[in-house]
Amino acid sequence: MKNYLQDAAWIWARDYDEPNMFLVAECPLRVPPDATGAWTLHISVDSDFALYCSREGRENTCPAFGQFTDYASHKVCEERVLDAEQLRGGRLYLLLTSQNCDTSTDRRECAGVIFCLCDATGTAVWRSDAQTLLYRTDRHRSRGVPMVTGQLGFSFDIDYTAPLCGERCVTEVLSDMPSELYPRPIAPLQMGEHVPSTFVKRENYAEIDGVSEMAFGVRMQRAPFVASHCAQGTAYIFDLGAEQVGFLTLDVTLAKETDVLIGWGEHLADGRVRTEIGGRCFAGRCRLPAGQTQLLYPLRRLGLRYLQLNVAAQSSEVSIAYAGVCPVDYPLPEPLPYPAGVQGIRAEIYDACLRTLRLCLHDHYEDCPWREQALYTMDSRNQMLCGYYAYDETAAPRASLALIARSLREDNLLELCSPARCSITIPAFSAMFVVQLAEYVAFSGDLATARELLPTAARIVDGFLARMEENGLLTCYPEEKHWNFYEWQTGLEGSIGGSVAPEDMTYDAPLNCFVSLAMAALSQLYMCLEQLGEAQRLLAARDRLNSAIHNTFFDSTAGVYDTYLRLRDGQRYHRAQLTQALALCCGACPSDQASRVRENLAHDATLHEVTLSYSIFRYDALLQDEAYHAFVLDEIDRIWGGMLAQGATTFWETAAGERDFGGAGSLCHGWSAVPVYVYWRYGAV
Repeated sequence: MKNYLQDAAWIWARDYDEPNMFLVAECPLRVPPDATGAWTLHISVDSDFALYCSREGRENTCPAFGQFTDYASHKVCEERVLDAEQLRGGRLYLLLTSQNCDTSTDRRECAGVIFCLCDATGTAVWRSDAQTLLYRTDRHRSRGVPMVTGQLGFSFDIDYTAPLCGERCVTEVLSDMPSELYPRPIAPLQMGEHVPSTFVKRENYAEIDGVSEMAFGVRMQRAPFVASHCAQGTAYIFDLGAEQVGFLTLDVTLAKETDVLIGWGEHLADGRVRTEIGGRCFAGRCRLPAGQTQLLYPLRRLGLRYLQLNVAAQSSEVSIAYAGVCPVDYPLPEPLPYPAGVQGIRAEIYDACLRTLRLCLHDHYEDCPWREQALYTMDSRNQMLCGYYAYDETAAPRASLALIARSLREDNLLELCSPARCSITIPAFSAMFVVQLAEYVAFSGDLATARELLPTAARIVDGFLARMEENGLLTCYPEEKHWNFYEWQTGLEGSIGGSVAPEDMTYDAPLNCFVSLAMAALSQLYMCLEQLGEAQRLLAARDRLNSAIHNTFFDSTAGVYDTYLRLRDGQRYHRAQLTQALALCCGACPSDQASRVRENLAHDATLHEVTLSYSIFRYDALLQDEAYHAFVLDEIDRIWGGMLAQGATTFWETAAGERDFGGAGSLCHGWSAVPVYVYWRYGAV
């Protein structure tokens, strides 16, 4: 395969190093008006890019976008095939951005770009080198822009009255950049035509005092709706009909140059889009010129159902032809036919699960498209399992597993999210990586990936084994960098960023059960790779751990497992459905006690309930006995059907919906597509 970048160089603007950077690379040649065939762009950048074709001074097409999220040690080269008809007679620009700070979706690395554009004959017509024209841009503001969330990164502040290319920069060739680039591991994302958008209502609003000092989301959230004679602007709210993921798209005509604040959200519980929640900012700003503006912003993917525009003008000065998004999707294959028995309310649940899965998969699996767009192991395990059954697709799981594996830390645990550099991590989530790797190999038969990622899985499990004490158990992790989280339920959520005092140290049944599951999974991987001795070693160690779990945490009088044992006084406390389910799933519960524990898991109302994501463990534990089949299906009808009855088009982070997490609960969360797995594995009748 020809290396089209061999004569290109990594470049960036000299002395430009700050968060949220924007640069424009200008092609010195105009595309010939008779250009034909397929042109190809080869590019790698930290962090993202969009290729614009400009005619008559306006960017009116965006034929390429989207850098795969990666690591500096494993940079991906994007290849985009372009139809010359999109480019004819135009001047090409690359809009480049570097987040240049650590979040849950990106890690701070060295900003830079390398690219080569080839015409239909394969001849390079534009490549990055010391002569590349680089410009700062006054249009895309970088300083003072709020973050949407700490997980997701920066919002946007765009002045469409300013030219795209501003001050010319000194182009610097970067020497300390990756020499080897890797092909994109999955298909590029696809952008569709803008989704239908319905006007909901128009309100007059007034700005609050000190507005210029406040983030966009605060301004929109706190601006009261008022009578027309008190108004300073007009708010417009649009409904996209269902949960969507895509790029902001507007077609607005204004009588004069005007600021427009743009907020996005998943509901109208406040009578408006909720744009500010505990310091999060679900809003951006655009300054638009007089006349018509048609814009597409391809550098921030939005998860939303509702869009609100606060236009600093009277309604008579504003005409909005369209406000919404162009959808952006990973090209999944067509889903398989419904599993047997999926009809009626179960078909509606299944369809909403598939929509949830699709909206939570782009370059990698995402927990939610609205608030974080981050890759977690526990979340993605549910998503992968559901995807195997519904789509019979394994490219996305493989790519995400490889991405996760590259985040292995010195403490033999994975980063909380990948690719990211986080101040904390969750040990139990690292254990689940081993489980989901074994499940991937079982579904795909991909032994090459098993061999490639086995060392990571082994280091994780060996790290757990090294922490085991004489009684065969692991204690909780006492360091600030470790979050002893098990699920979003009372007593199981742990504490972020706080160390555990010696007198408060505990043995945690969930952690030990998760490690047991990881040991069994690693044993399966060794078996697949015919390393039978290692497999037997792990199984024997897993059996010892399971015995210690049962002997330590089981209350034989009540027939339930306690969640914690405090070291200082030997006191056991806290009881939860998750703990019972994990003890059954990992095999710690002996067969002569399993029926009793399962009955309590189903019917003991004193146990803290599992949330939507962790219901997969409860259902697996219950369905070890076919007698609970109807019980599980009826519960899914009630819980997931209840969300549909409340207007859900995708399934929520928790059953509390938007009210949870101080009003920041997401209404599209990939881990909640559990019914797909249940229907396929256990049947829907």
